[in-house]
Amino acid sequence: MNKKNKEHSAEKYNFKFKLEIEQISENECKFTLFGRHYSANDVNRWLSFQKRNAYKNSIRQAFLDYFEENEKKLQIFFDKVIMYSISYNKNSRDDDGNRITLKPFRDMLKEKGFIKDDSRKYLFELPNFEVISTEYRTEVFLKRAEKIPTKEEFLKYFIF
Repeated sequence: MNKKNKEHSAEKYNFKFKLEIEQISENECKFTLFGRHYSANDVNRWLSFQKRNAYKNSIRQAFLDYFEENEKKLQIFFDKVIMYSISYNKNSRDDDGNRITLKPFRDMLKEKGFIKDDSRKYLFELPNFEVISTEYRTEVFLKRAEKIPTKEEFLKYFIF
């Protein structure tokens, strides 16, 4: 690692994540990201540009570390997918507070070939759920979809 990259590395800022992946069935997969995740408000307010990049890169690195050990074991691909996530935090956050962790996560799902694309055409993301817990972690579930629901279909199904 050269000097410039070292200055913006996750290790310098003590961001460290660990990823575990569990294939629940041929149609569903669970990703668990262990580590202290920050809210979007915290990251945007007090982390510098370099720290924000280091934070996002640390999530990316968790994927790379996992695949270094497990690449041959995983043959999971979803053309169209419904994604839902659960964030475990020590304190309650705004509903959108966990997005800063989920965005680089989605990018890595695409980069590592789990999903065809992270656009709305291929990925339907349900709102993030939050659980108050003594440990930080984020669970992301991917469920194979025959088709991505339209806004009208979603509203008809989920709104009473």
